[in-house]
Amino acid sequence: MYYLLVSVSTVIRSQCEKLASVWLM
Repeated sequence: MYYLLVSVSTVIRSQCEKLASVWLM
């Protein structure tokens, strides 16, 4: 259960970073 939460938060963080890089460009 905890591992699932960690993996989900990692995916969300990577998606946010991708969106942020698009916004900065």
